Amino acid sequence: MFNAKILLPLLFAVGCGDRTTAVGFNGRIDYALWTKYELGNQNLTDVSIITGHEQYLVTSLTEKGLEDIEDSSGTIRHTLSPAKDSTITNEDSLFTDEIPDLSLTVNSPGRTTLNSNLDGEVFDYLPLSFQSPDTLKLVTWIKNPEDDGFSKYSGNLIPVYTGAQATFLPIPKSNGKRLAGDIEFELSSDPSTATAEVYNLVGVFENE
Repeated sequence: MFNAKILLPLLFAVGCGDRTTAVGFNGRIDYALWTKYELGNQNLTDVSIITGHEQYLVTSLTEKGLEDIEDSSGTIRHTLSPAKDSTITNEDSLFTDEIPDLSLTVNSPGRTTLNSNLDGEVFDYLPLSFQSPDTLKLVTWIKNPEDDGFSKYSGNLIPVYTGAQATFLPIPKSNGKRLAGDIEFELSSDPSTATAEVYNLVGVFENE
């Protein structure tokens, strides 16, 4: 056994995790943020979202929102306030044509308000909190050549056999609490020839 030569499947598509939601303060829009690891049953206004990484929020109209928008021919557009050190893009909806989804990146910790505007007026809004991570936990799954499936491991040093496959799920934290949202990261090995990228995993989950 040795620690260097592992294969790294880097397809981080995840089929389970947590969908954290909140209804806007005007009761018209439901906002949902997907996170690849477990967060527990929390409201989107009660969690902090990771800074510096693009986040995708799915939106849908509540029953009240459907009633209030039915007489309007305008289009809802999402904005951030304050908008400094952040970007936001209105996206084609994944599920409905009535309201766009959105992707946003906030680079500085703090609070911001997500406004959903219709005909120049705030149709609904939601305060959001953003934090920079101070620690990073890795969920590690290893499949050695003779294993039937992947097993979860913990610790900084994990011995493996030649030809083992490994995949990792990063969990960013701030002040001991998990941050919501998506995160991208890079893996490297020393020497670089010790590993090879493969793409034979359907998904990476925190739990079995």
